[in-house]
Amino acid sequence: LCKFECDFRWCIRARVTRKTDIRNWSNKRGDGKLFSVDLMDESGEIRATAFNQECDRLYSVLQPKQVYLIRGGIIKVANRQFTSIDNDYELAFSSETQVEPCKDENVHKLPLLSFRFVKFDEIPRTNRKQLIDILGVVEKIGELEHKVARASQRELLKRDLFLIDDTKTAITLTLWGNEAENFKQHGHPIIAVKGVRISDFGGGVSLSTVGDGQIHVDPDIPEAHKLRGWF
Repeated sequence: LCKFECDFRWCIRARVTRKTDIRNWSNKRGDGKLFSVDLMDESGEIRATAFNQECDRLYSVLQPKQVYLIRGGIIKVANRQFTSIDNDYELAFSSETQVEPCKDENVHKLPLLSFRFVKFDEIPRTNRKQLIDILGVVEKIGELEHKVARASQRELLKRDLFLIDDTKTAITLTLWGNEAENFKQHGHPIIAVKGVRISDFGGGVSLSTVGDGQIHVDPDIPEAHKLRGWF
């Protein structure tokens, strides 16, 4: 798509692999709302965002796991600090954007998931400004905790997961909000998580989910099967 950065006359066939809730914002420039989707085709992934009127128009149209033909929109340079998607560009839907279901009989060939996993022993040397994808075995599930944010004094829900991977490196992943509350697994599930933030803590590193993260429990992918065999 980078070839068409200044051109609206492009069309992609892609599967929606993730869809966020609608989020509202307010700042000096005014109020607004948005939602994002992650799109995948045979060549890779890209994030697309709909604002305001396009948010209202497209939110009910785009559904996870479905495949669409998408025409037109704005192509811009991506801020890699807010996504783990391996793409230097992202999309913004506009009034020119057209979306229709793809009825091609080969849509089942488009992948459902894509990860770029970082091994736990490599995380201390990984750029802190980029979000990463991880795969690990849950050794222990922490209790649900209630915390108060210092800046906003807003109550937050938190849960720590204690993970290990086949490099025999242990690390803590902190879940926040609904992710913390809804994680009710038992035993030692394998989790694949997209969009994890790295933090320096107590002389080591820890991980935390962010608003756009995705947690997949016992995903049916070769890397997870291999890790289960190791554990």
